[in-house]
Amino acid sequence: MNVKIPENIAISFFFLTLLILGATIFQDYGIGWDEIVERIDGAVSLQYALHYLGINSIHAPTQLLSQTFMGPLDFISYKDKYYPVGFNLPMVLIESLWHFPNEKSVYLFRHAITYIFFLIGAYSVFWLAKDRFSNWRLGLLAALFLIITPRIFAESFYNSKDLVLLSLFALGMVTAIQFIFHNNLKTALLHGFVTALAMEIRLMAIALLLMTVFIVCIRIYTKVAPCKKTLITIFVYFVTVTTFFILFWPLLWDKPFTHFIEAFKFMSQFKVAVDMLYWGNTISSIQLPWHYAFSWIAITTPLTYLIFWCIGFISIPVMLIKKFHFFIRDPNALKDFLFLSFTLGPLLGTCLLKTSLYDGWRHLYFIYPSFILIAIKGLIIIWDKLGTNIKSKYLFIFILVSSMSCTSLWMIQSHPLQNVYFNIFAGNNWKDNFDIDYWGLSNLAAIKEIAKTDPRPLIKIWPASYMNLNPSLDLLDKADKSRLHLWGQKEDADYIITNYRNSRRSNSLNLNCFSPFYEIIVDQELVLTILQSNKQINSPLIFSNNSPIIFSKDGIGPCFFRGTGWAEPEKWGVWSVGAIADLSLPSPQNGPFILNIYANALLPNKKTGLNVQIMINNQFITNWNLTKPNNNTISIALSKKILQSSTDGRLSINFKNLNPTSPKLLGLGLDDRLLGIGLESISLK
Repeated sequence: MNVKIPENIAISFFFLTLLILGATIFQDYGIGWDEIVERIDGAVSLQYALHYLGINSIHAPTQLLSQTFMGPLDFISYKDKYYPVGFNLPMVLIESLWHFPNEKSVYLFRHAITYIFFLIGAYSVFWLAKDRFSNWRLGLLAALFLIITPRIFAESFYNSKDLVLLSLFALGMVTAIQFIFHNNLKTALLHGFVTALAMEIRLMAIALLLMTVFIVCIRIYTKVAPCKKTLITIFVYFVTVTTFFILFWPLLWDKPFTHFIEAFKFMSQFKVAVDMLYWGNTISSIQLPWHYAFSWIAITTPLTYLIFWCIGFISIPVMLIKKFHFFIRDPNALKDFLFLSFTLGPLLGTCLLKTSLYDGWRHLYFIYPSFILIAIKGLIIIWDKLGTNIKSKYLFIFILVSSMSCTSLWMIQSHPLQNVYFNIFAGNNWKDNFDIDYWGLSNLAAIKEIAKTDPRPLIKIWPASYMNLNPSLDLLDKADKSRLHLWGQKEDADYIITNYRNSRRSNSLNLNCFSPFYEIIVDQELVLTILQSNKQINSPLIFSNNSPIIFSKDGIGPCFFRGTGWAEPEKWGVWSVGAIADLSLPSPQNGPFILNIYANALLPNKKTGLNVQIMINNQFITNWNLTKPNNNTISIALSKKILQSSTDGRLSINFKNLNPTSPKLLGLGLDDRLLGIGLESISLK
């Protein structure tokens, strides 16, 4: 007995399930890199708009306008003023009016709204597939392809730029098709409004306007569309886009044409230098290989969708060649051409214009709805080729369902870090080949783990890779947030966190100073590591057994370096670099003691030696002259008074006026570093 599910019930159930799913899990996601910047962008524009309109009863959030890392926040000199604020300004306005109780609630609200936009995008993909293939089930399958794309799904909660653009661009494709094939004032107004909204997220959405005008003009030229009526609706469409685009962007309220040209030039010439790990090599975002975007799409999209897309992609040019003289009259052929243009056009454009891209292909996410529609076409081609072979069709369905089920299971197991998804093409050892968690979403889980397991009132954290922990701290409870502090020097830190992005700093870590504490692993791949300070390193008992502190690369001495006055440790010890070098040791108890420093010296003059001024706890101790290149011993009496002068339980040792020179200047090699004292070890008696 065949049970037919009514179309309206199936569609309603599908999207209601997605809404409930989002409402259930939206609080699980951390905060991405851009979110605080997006809020500041909105606050600066809101402040300008309120001032321009003479509204004094509403004020942009002061905590955003007091930030300093974005430079001057007055609108005229603001460095990001050319970024559209179609999403961020309304969000900050709501933030100003609603009076959220804390930062956490602000971010969660933004995540919820971003996901609602994503549902609009999913429905648009459903509508496009249903319209093109005249089958509502294929429409739901297309929407499901979008949902079961791990990176897209994860970013639908916190990527308020690229995912909102994806959704509005998909909606713009819906209104474009309605305008092209049902050309009237109503569709012109609606499409103009949606086009303006999409351009208010990123200016590259101007592709909607250009492609719409191009297609309609071809239809006029081939006499498919009536000339006079269509020209009127194009004019209405263009006026609508212009009106709402200016209305929604305060930058254009004054000298709109001039400021739009400035913004367009700024974005078209936009270059931001970001070092990225790409197939194991470090590359710059301003010198990308031509295949960068293509490669990222290939390794982060589920394999089944890629296969379907390739088949659909090949079929469209073949069809266009066969129907070249009349494809403009065939609605389905014209829609396929539209999907192909919206997929390949931006990709090829970024290659030709050498656009600066970073963090994967997220700037091009808006092409993904078109990508899915071409993939659905490829699926249909395979299905049709199977003909009446029932067994083959059942096998095809089994493979498709199994593939999507495996991806869904991966998403469940990896929740909420679906943003680190790679398919089989990426291979193994992700962190050695790519920037994995470039959004920093795993930061929240890391600091929660520290807060949960460490009850101390002050916990010092040092980020060892390119990450911003501050937004994640905002999602903690007030009590935990007050205990966790970001620390400027790794040697004093209780914990070190790295997600391996631009991890030059983590490569220099001395594992004698820190030991593994916690790891986040997804699909057997390491995403984030927390290292904990070895407590015995920072204990005064380190001097209790009279054994020396060794400064070689395998010793614990480098744990006590401060500042930038030291070179990389070597097998024998370490050289100071420059005129000043600092150490900070645990202050020994009681006293008095004799502190012995065993050192080498790079002598600028063998007759006069190397003079070293030594200060301890900011008190001048001695001027010591090192006369030998090796085996010098500096002996210092540590009185109780000196030991008691410490304010933080540390013994601060400063080497000053080192008069450094380089081996190259002395004719001892090509090393041009300015070196002075060479520490081998320190002991206390």
